[in-house]
Amino acid sequence: MFKPVKFLLTRHGESIWNKQNKFTGWSNVGLTRLGKQHATQQGKFMYNNNIQPTVIFTSSLSRAINTSYLIRSELRNPNIPIISSWKLNERHYGSLEGIVRSDVEDSFSKEEVLKIRTDFTSFPLEWPISNKIHDFADEDQKEYNNKFVNGESVDVAFKRFLPFYLSTIEPCLDIKNSIPLIVTHKHMCRSIIRYLGNQTPPDEIDNSHLITIKLKKKRGLCYI
Repeated sequence: MFKPVKFLLTRHGESIWNKQNKFTGWSNVGLTRLGKQHATQQGKFMYNNNIQPTVIFTSSLSRAINTSYLIRSELRNPNIPIISSWKLNERHYGSLEGIVRSDVEDSFSKEEVLKIRTDFTSFPLEWPISNKIHDFADEDQKEYNNKFVNGESVDVAFKRFLPFYLSTIEPCLDIKNSIPLIVTHKHMCRSIIRYLGNQTPPDEIDNSHLITIKLKKKRGLCYI
C-alpha cells in the first residue's frame, strides 16, 4: 500500500538571463548575486522549519545545480545526495535562446510570445540568429537535441522527463521517511504540478519558490 509522503519542488534561483529577460532554455548561464542569496535563504528557511529532504534531484544546468548545493549547504547535511540529469532541464527554446523577450514581442506580438510561454503544446517561434550556449551532458542529450533543434513544447519536455521520474524519482517515494526535493526550472515545475498535483499550474513560478506536494496516492495535492 502506498503511504502518504511529502514531495518538494522548487525553481532555481534567479539566473543572469532571467534578470536580462532573455529566453534561456538549455543554455547554461549562472546565477545572479540575488539568485544565490535567494537559494541560500531558501535553504535557511528549510533548516529553520525542520524541512529536511533526503535526496535532491536537479538538472544538468549550472543554475539549478548551484541552487541545489547552496540549499544543501544551509541544511547542514553534506550527506544529502544530489543527483543531476539533463532530463530535468528546462524546455528547449531553440533559436530563441539568448534573445530578449521584448525583441521577440516586437517582431511577432505579445500574444504570440505569451502563448509559447504558457501553453503546453506550443513550440518556440523561430528566430534568425541564436545566442544559445549549450553544454551537453552526454551523447543521448546530443542526439535528442538533433531531433528538437528548433525547441520543445512544454508537453514534449515533460515526456522527455517522465521516464526518468518513473524509474529514478518515484521509487524514492516507497522508502520510509523519504522526502525528495526536485530543483528544476519553470516549465518543468509547471509540468510536475500538473502531473503530480492533478491541477492546472500557474503560468509563472517564481525563482526559489518552494512548493510542497502531499501525495496520498502516486499523485496528490499541491500547495503552492
